[in-house]
Amino acid sequence: MIGKGTSLLGVIAQHMSDIFLITDSAEFSYADLFARVNSLAIRLKNKPVKNIIVLESENNFDCYVKVLALIESRHPFLVLPLYLFNNLKYREFLNSELKSSLIFCSLNSDITRIADENQQNRLHNLIQIAVNSDKTPFLVRTSGSSGNPHKFILHDAELFLKKYQKVGPHFQSTFAFSPAESIAGIETLLECVMHGKKLIAAQGTYSPDKISKLLGLHHVDYFQTTPSFLNLMLFAGELKSDKLPYLKKIAYGSEPSYSSTTNALKKALPFVDLIHTYGMSEIGILKTITDQARADSFKFDNFYNEGRIIDGYLEVKSATPMLGYLNYINEEASDWFRTGDLSEIDSNTQLVKVLGREGDLINVAGQKFFPIELETLVLEMAEIIDVLVAKEKHSLVGEAIVMKLNLDKNTTIEQFQKKFKVFCENKLPRFMHPHRLIFVDQPLSNDRFKKVRVE
Repeated sequence: MIGKGTSLLGVIAQHMSDIFLITDSAEFSYADLFARVNSLAIRLKNKPVKNIIVLESENNFDCYVKVLALIESRHPFLVLPLYLFNNLKYREFLNSELKSSLIFCSLNSDITRIADENQQNRLHNLIQIAVNSDKTPFLVRTSGSSGNPHKFILHDAELFLKKYQKVGPHFQSTFAFSPAESIAGIETLLECVMHGKKLIAAQGTYSPDKISKLLGLHHVDYFQTTPSFLNLMLFAGELKSDKLPYLKKIAYGSEPSYSSTTNALKKALPFVDLIHTYGMSEIGILKTITDQARADSFKFDNFYNEGRIIDGYLEVKSATPMLGYLNYINEEASDWFRTGDLSEIDSNTQLVKVLGREGDLINVAGQKFFPIELETLVLEMAEIIDVLVAKEKHSLVGEAIVMKLNLDKNTTIEQFQKKFKVFCENKLPRFMHPHRLIFVDQPLSNDRFKKVRVE
């Protein structure tokens, strides 16, 4: 399936004696994975491809087995988080948007038995073309942090498997931070399996102290996360060499990163390499190169993928481009994908700095800036755990700045407001002074730990 007669199962078979997955309550070897995936794939290959199989998402063994077996048997699938998987209205929405027959399979359900019960036979035209041309189709949805929150994107898993044949392993052991339904979660699983490495997974809510303990306990050498979560870990004091003695690399992406965060990371973990990744649901996670002195930026590794900026927008060539949208306008075929991210590039170093989406740009009486610019400045204040800058309409200046703040529990709002007033006068240009402050005691990111500026 991958090329030269090698199948995904053949790759798994090369690592039978190694540990594949460690969860809160169990440990699984590659031999365990091979047995389960092989058994399920054999049964699935006898089923006609006539439906999209919708899986309940969880970073656990049962979910990973189903995903890998569906890839091995070339059955199209979509993985959904539990709150959407169990939502009847969302299921109705899926039926209309995906224009396909759907089979909903929970973690404990037998896919093959459910498939036997489902007599419908309908696939979206784009999926049917992929099946007919011997591709290995799967779907992901956009996370909702930009644009239409309900775009469904069709990919060919074969491209990702070939990618990780070419790209060497990033780790010996990594933590499954990204959920199984996301493109980052799927890529983490495939990279792990293609190179016979170890995956650590945990259930429940992620907190800085919980993640730090797991990284140390399981000797994790490569931690993939988001700038927002790294900022929370820094504030909580959980990113320290004595707590994370095995950590060698930290990779972060999926949103613009703060220079204040990357500088603090280098200070807290001076012997850990920082990797600023770049990726989207449409193109996968691209291979990048990070200058440790400017870790809030990156440049593309042109051996694997390319990038350019046209009219201020970042465009990329990816080894794992999507096959298309199922419920959105597909542009004319092109090697270059227009990401929608406004970005800057240093002509000398070729370092790319992502500023944000066009819709994020704030215009206060003609003065324009991106939220990340203000957030980076404000995070200099030690009292702030996290900050999110957004905008709202204003009758006089066009747009007003709304700032949400999560403060240190030892700081009162009254104390902070006095100090913040002095900070604004001394550190911020007048047009960047917030018009409204909102104090919150909950995370300012979504379930994927990304900032969401559009409600």
